[in-house]
Amino acid sequence: MPDADGSRSFVQSLARGLAVLRAFDADHPELTLPEIAQRADVSRAAARRFALTLAELGYMASDDGRVFRLTPAVLQLGYAFLASQPEAKLLQARVAELAREVGEHTAACVLDGDDVRYVASVRSDRLVSLELQVGSRLPAYVTAMGRVLLGELPDAELDAYLRRARLERLTEVTTTDPDLVREAVRRARADGYAVIVQELDPGLKALAMPARRPDGSVAAALNISMRTGIGRSREQERDELLTFLPALRACAAAVEADLAAAGR
Repeated sequence: MPDADGSRSFVQSLARGLAVLRAFDADHPELTLPEIAQRADVSRAAARRFALTLAELGYMASDDGRVFRLTPAVLQLGYAFLASQPEAKLLQARVAELAREVGEHTAACVLDGDDVRYVASVRSDRLVSLELQVGSRLPAYVTAMGRVLLGELPDAELDAYLRRARLERLTEVTTTDPDLVREAVRRARADGYAVIVQELDPGLKALAMPARRPDGSVAAALNISMRTGIGRSREQERDELLTFLPALRACAAAVEADLAAAGR
């Protein structure tokens, strides 16, 4: 008999267990069973079963049986991906070099569904408004990296993304009109880079561009994120970002040379 999604091979209990793990994030490091149930969209009874099972396996812990938190064992799941992806190691090394050169937060991201997922990241003490680290996800439409990666999609896939994505206003200047997002993505495709200023966070601006494999496909979007200044226009902020474009281009070229040498 088919499962809920119409597939005989779909394991619903596994999907729900993973949803319970994803219920935790930087804003919700600890959750009660009712909170887990709500955030994972499962019943309270199911939330209890999954939480206790995950605790028994060592992926979650609770001091009182009411409030649960993830344990470091969860990192094994992410490490399995990183260890199996030589590109991630290569990207981490190159964004670390870029961070030392520019003194700002640097990262590499890939498209993961409707979001961008960080696969390499080097924090900067200057950027404290957001926790941006390996494994972090951000909406694609509102990030420089996302616009670069969305620019690689065929027009039909971009249109489908814009129809289904929740284009929420995160700041006063967030672009939420689908036509304007499409225009920004196409501009990023034409320019070869993307810039955002205060669209994701009022104190954040970012510059991103693609790094390509030898076959022309995009391995990742490379990114420099910085704090915005006080009393400066968005045009001035954009101009400052563009002074980092040569360094970002050099990083992308180094990544592409590494990928070519590795036969990737």
